[in-house]
Amino acid sequence: MRSENTTTATTNSATPVTLADGLAVADAGFELPSLGDGDKVDLLALTRLPGIGPKRCLTLLQTFGSARDTLAAPVAEWAQVVGRRVAQEARRKPLDRRWAEAQRAHVERLGGCMVTISDADYPALLGEISVPPPVLFSLGAPVWTGPCVAVVGSRRATQYGRRMARDLSRELTRSGICVVSGMARGIDSAAHEGAIEGGGNTTAVPGCGADVVFPQENRGLYRKILERGAVLSEFPMGERPSSGSFPRRNRIISGLSLGVVVVETPERSGALITARYATEQNRQVYAVPGEALSGRNTGCHRLIRDGARLVETVD
Repeated sequence: MRSENTTTATTNSATPVTLADGLAVADAGFELPSLGDGDKVDLLALTRLPGIGPKRCLTLLQTFGSARDTLAAPVAEWAQVVGRRVAQEARRKPLDRRWAEAQRAHVERLGGCMVTISDADYPALLGEISVPPPVLFSLGAPVWTGPCVAVVGSRRATQYGRRMARDLSRELTRSGICVVSGMARGIDSAAHEGAIEGGGNTTAVPGCGADVVFPQENRGLYRKILERGAVLSEFPMGERPSSGSFPRRNRIISGLSLGVVVVETPERSGALITARYATEQNRQVYAVPGEALSGRNTGCHRLIRDGARLVETVD
């Protein structure tokens, strides 16, 4: 299979292709020493210190080697890595290891696990993006370890859009591919439903904790996803969604995937954020065309003009 960046496909992007075109696996990026259970808890606690987001957390780990060694390092050494102000603010707060232990116990009680970036079963493609999540919470089976393709689109989907998302996802799973989406209303829900109908695997990446169902109307779908795949999140267990959590999780949806299929989306949409992340991550972007006079498809048509591959079928 050949791999092409979406920015280089402009000359032939309007020619319908199959989803098999352009998909290739890339090498993982971050390499960290394996962590014991105690170090995993320390790592989770580290991510909750003020000012220590995923990027700074990974920089600290690469500098000091492990979460435990990072936490044992003097503030002066932290300051050389993340700056004096951030170092002093972060280290001023007591490490909440009890909270981190409770998080691990909770996900394990639900039959899931905490996956860190140093684990062998951490998603390889996700590890290559610029800022991979240091810790993931997984419920269900780790179906995201195999080949994945994301199918995303508008929450306000038409019958046509839902049918296309469902049909494409069903055929993808029949080809042995895990369908990744965000479990939102509309296209996301249809993508998960199609994967389940196809008897294959699907992974939901919500903008909240893996044990939180959002929207509530998807409770039945959530249960089916856990039966046929996984719910994977970087947000702590029990965390409710916020306006900023959805764009943040979009980098994970694309990062898990060989390619991203956008179905029915307007000019301003979270699906376009996912497509942008996919381009930055050197993933192939596909778009399904729609009615030219409908504002519901302007985002897909712009993606095609900008170099995304026009797709109508899987085969």
